[in-house]
Amino acid sequence: MKSQNTCNVDKGGFTLIETLVALALGATLLGSGFFITLSTMKKTSLIHERDLIVSLLLKARAEALANTDESPHGLHITPLTFVLFDGATYVATDPTNRVFPRQSVALLAGDDTVVFLPLHGNTNSEKTITLTHESNTARIVINTYGRIEW
Repeated sequence: MKSQNTCNVDKGGFTLIETLVALALGATLLGSGFFITLSTMKKTSLIHERDLIVSLLLKARAEALANTDESPHGLHITPLTFVLFDGATYVATDPTNRVFPRQSVALLAGDDTVVFLPLHGNTNSEKTITLTHESNTARIVINTYGRIEW
């Protein structure tokens, strides 16, 4: 007769060490993904603001080319808004101004007003708009022929 000195131990499940290693790997992946996501969000915010400025510049230029109201058209940028205006200069109290809110925390440098002349869409001088948010930079250049490069 055989004696049963050995006991049957169920080998199913994970050990504590395996569980801790898996949790550490997961925490590392989530932590690195969080910083990558923050960086991507900041850059996306800057690109969104740049694209909004470009689309408003294109609209102002199109209105000048179409000779709408037989006057120049332009874009004025303030810390809180973008303003499309009619005329050779920006007048804050003009009721025909079209105001668009800014949503980005990007800092603006360079020209804050761009005016396109009627019928040909040219500008009086080359203009540069630079947006900066931490280490990310976006630049928009408008040459004297009204070409908008970004």
